[in-house]
Amino acid sequence: MTFKAYLATAFCLVALFSTASANQITLSFSTSQYCQPYESCGPVFWVDGASSPGDHSEGWGIILQVTGPHGQSAPISGSLYFSTAPSYDAQGFGGLPWAAWGDSGAGGGFSIIGSVFGLGPGSTLLSGTFLWASWSVWDGMSGYTATFDSAIRAGYVNPVLLEGFGLQPNLGFVGSLSGEYFDMWDGNGSSVGIDLVPTPEPSAVVLASLFLLVSGLAYLRRLRTRNCG
Repeated sequence: MTFKAYLATAFCLVALFSTASANQITLSFSTSQYCQPYESCGPVFWVDGASSPGDHSEGWGIILQVTGPHGQSAPISGSLYFSTAPSYDAQGFGGLPWAAWGDSGAGGGFSIIGSVFGLGPGSTLLSGTFLWASWSVWDGMSGYTATFDSAIRAGYVNPVLLEGFGLQPNLGFVGSLSGEYFDMWDGNGSSVGIDLVPTPEPSAVVLASLFLLVSGLAYLRRLRTRNCG
C-alpha cells in the first residue's frame, strides 16, 4: 500500500466514523399536503424565486411536526420564513409559459417561529443561514410548479426543543431546507422539510487530524527503516 493510498483509507475511515456518529442524532421539521382536484386546501410551502441576478428569493412554509433521534416526534405549530443571499445567475422569461430559476451563495437567513414542548406561540425554534440555495418556478399550460433546495447552517436551536429530545443544548447543526409546490390538472400539493445533523465537535476534528498525522509519520518511518535494511 502506498502512502497516498494509506492516507486515503484513513480519511475514509474517519469520515465513515464521523458520519455514523452524526446520524445517531437528527432533527427533521416537516409538513406535507396533497389535495384532489377541486378540493379546497391552501399550500404549506411557497417560494418567490428571483428571476434576475442580484435579487433575493423569499418564501414561507408551515411546520407541523419535528422528528428527533430514534424516530421520536412532536407536534409543532410553526411558521417558516426565509430569504436567500442575492442570486448570482438567476434567469427568467415572461408570458405563457412563465419561468424563473437560479442560484445563490452563502448568506441570507431562515427562521421557524412557533411553539413546541410548552413554549409559547411566537418563540424562535430555529434560525440560521444558507450555505447555498437553488430554485425553479414554472407556470405553463400543464400547471404550476415551484421547487427550492438549499444547504443550511443552524445558528440557533431553541434549548427547550433540544432538551425535549434529550439532546445537549449546545449542539451545532448543518443540513438542508427544501420545499415543493405544484398545482396540476389532477390535483395540487406542497411539502416543506428541514433536515439537520450535528456538526463535528472541534475536539473530534483535532483528534482525527492528530490520528492521521501520527499514523502517517509512523508509516513513513516504517518505510524508511525497510529501505535502509
